[in-house]
Amino acid sequence: MYSGFPDRIGVFICKCGKNIAEVIDLDTVIKEVKKWNNVVTVNSNTFMCSLPGQNLLKKMILEHTLNKIIIAACSLRVHKKMFETVLEDARLNPYLLEIANIREQCSWVNAENPEIATRKVISLIRGAVKKAEGLYPLENIRQAVKKQVLITGGGIAGISAALSLARTGYSIYLAEREYSIGGNMVKLVKTYPEEECAMCTISPLMSEVSQHPNITLLPGTVPESIDGSIGNFKVILKQNPRYVDVNKCLSCGQCVEVCPVEVSDEWNLGLGTRKAIYRSFPEAVPNAFVINPAHCLYLKTRQKNSDKNTSVCLKCVEVCSPQAINFDDELKLHELEVGSIIVATGHKDYDPIKKPYLGYKRFPDVLTIMQLARLLDINGPTKGKLKRLSDTKKPKSVVFLQCIGSRDEKPSGHQYCSQVCCMSAIKYASMIKKFDPKIEVTICYTDIRAVGFYENYYKYVQNQDVHFIRGKASDVSYNSDTESMLLKMEDTLTGELISMETDLLVLSTALEPSIGTIATANTFGLLMTEDGFIKEDHLKLRPVNTNISGIFACGTALGPKDITESVLQANSVSAKVEEILKQGVIEISPEIAVINPNKCNNCGICIEVCPYNAIEKLNKRILINSLACVGCGACVPECPQNALDLNHLTLTQLTLLIEGILQDIKNEDRPLILAFLESKIAYAAADDAGIKKLQYPPNIRIIRIPSTAMLTYDMIKFAFDKGADGIFLGEGPEEGPVGKAAPIVEKRIEEYEKKLEEDGIDSFRLYATKIYINEGQKLTELFKTFTQTLKEELE
Repeated sequence: MYSGFPDRIGVFICKCGKNIAEVIDLDTVIKEVKKWNNVVTVNSNTFMCSLPGQNLLKKMILEHTLNKIIIAACSLRVHKKMFETVLEDARLNPYLLEIANIREQCSWVNAENPEIATRKVISLIRGAVKKAEGLYPLENIRQAVKKQVLITGGGIAGISAALSLARTGYSIYLAEREYSIGGNMVKLVKTYPEEECAMCTISPLMSEVSQHPNITLLPGTVPESIDGSIGNFKVILKQNPRYVDVNKCLSCGQCVEVCPVEVSDEWNLGLGTRKAIYRSFPEAVPNAFVINPAHCLYLKTRQKNSDKNTSVCLKCVEVCSPQAINFDDELKLHELEVGSIIVATGHKDYDPIKKPYLGYKRFPDVLTIMQLARLLDINGPTKGKLKRLSDTKKPKSVVFLQCIGSRDEKPSGHQYCSQVCCMSAIKYASMIKKFDPKIEVTICYTDIRAVGFYENYYKYVQNQDVHFIRGKASDVSYNSDTESMLLKMEDTLTGELISMETDLLVLSTALEPSIGTIATANTFGLLMTEDGFIKEDHLKLRPVNTNISGIFACGTALGPKDITESVLQANSVSAKVEEILKQGVIEISPEIAVINPNKCNNCGICIEVCPYNAIEKLNKRILINSLACVGCGACVPECPQNALDLNHLTLTQLTLLIEGILQDIKNEDRPLILAFLESKIAYAAADDAGIKKLQYPPNIRIIRIPSTAMLTYDMIKFAFDKGADGIFLGEGPEEGPVGKAAPIVEKRIEEYEKKLEEDGIDSFRLYATKIYINEGQKLTELFKTFTQTLKEELE
């Protein structure tokens, strides 16, 4: 009840086609829910998210004068915003909605126990109904939208997005982990199917980025932390020192000539050397040199001796007339405020060293397809000449092995198709034939995937006398008599076991998420796929949105794809970002901490504990900065006056939710576990387990909370007193959206365990852990282990 009006609650249960209905006995659920106080109407629909489902919801609100709504359906992460909009259309405050997750966290993970899963659904809906009794209307917080955009990753996707938005007048920060933009595309030599010069395509765009007045380029830079929300993100970037002043460097190269240190050239994938001071490629942007401190004799010595006056090797300084060398360069932190973020951090190549039978690294003439690209590049180690690394001779034969690390069921590989490997091999086969038609070229494939007009290119290359064999190699050895590699394989079309010799063996390796993609996803709290790519919010409807509003992704950060699709996604992301920036003012959730002024005595303890510095004292009064507060709730347990609470999950509402879930448990399988999961990361991991249909005990009841830091000891004890056998706390990592609260949780758990023992409750019944966003499998195993532990200890 609020404002004197009695609760009139409507419960709407989605069948989700058969996803819910074929596991859960919805007739039994509906019959039970209809008995409850304050529930005016109970309805089910095949798809509540559909237009008929939405219309049913509006109709029932108006027809029955409903003032609280319960949706029992898929995760609120999927359609929460849509249902809130439906409530607004029906003139009902959107914060009078509660969603019970009965798909990802019930029917999908408890499909083997329909009867128990049905009882679980009833308890989850009962908890939602009880919590709804404590709901009250809230108003969104309005704030001005920052007109700046951060783009992480300077490959073709990041460059395309940056230019698209910069041309429309927005200010762009383009942060790239490497010291030059360009990404993987600059290494490709040519693109398919036109066989156009890759550098000629991307280099003008790179130059435009460097010269555009609306783009601030930040090379050698990675995200360090993030606060805020859509329209007003606060991001700290870490920029590593370059030791060369970009504005002074003339790119003359005299420093390289005198540098005595030679190391493996990572840009050319180990096929050659570079100096300690270097420029990855002539067209690099910024077009200036950089010093690697791990290789530079002077920097290594100074780091060891802390002596700036050391005389060890200053040859680069001596020959640099514009005095561009700056050994005092330091790491820089950039604090940015942006309205939206685009993640375009790209991919890396699978390391075939994981497949020892292929001979990679054992035989010098076994290369990856990207190493072949570097050999064929005029800027590569052989100046564009195709040569064997073992003897520098031109090969008479070249064999490509496809699907190395992809379409692979083994633990050392990936099950997905990397999408570009077939066409890349066909492209390089064509280039080799143009280089010398006498070279015998063979492509050993699993299936050739030439989509659309690429089929014409495939046929064109076949007509150049390129041979295709369907099969995978089982062994690669070296024949010293012929100085060539010997391959053993099965032709899967004929079933014939064959052997063939080749002078050069090329491995078409899978595309994997880059180090930057995984690190950025963890820093920003983005949901990832099982393989580590950033997961789209909805495959079909929101393919470039992430699980965090205002943060988008494009290119191979989302998964393997070619240049065309990467650029299309970049343009799509740009349109999405512009939708946000054009609004001027944006509404954000009011689900933050609030102070009851009638209880607060202005002691200031909350100021000290808030990990986000969102609480301050002004004119002797304690105030919460609504834009700085992330709603983690870490302050709530610390207040001695109980003056702090969280909007939309007050301690009263949480108490009602727990009470509802545990209200009728006499027939439930034991042990009964309440799992409190942090909402952005740990809860998403639970959804991930559901999406993968991983099965765990149906005795788990998940409760979504902003952070486990909001839980008071009294709340945990209340749950035990109400019948919970175990309590599982899942917090996100420290680099996540509410990650600064994680250390507070660790400290409190020790205190809570001591108090439980003092109150006669075994502390092993409380379990706390850290969960990353892609650890659905791990979470499932932890649920099973905790259940088994409780069974053994409580018997």
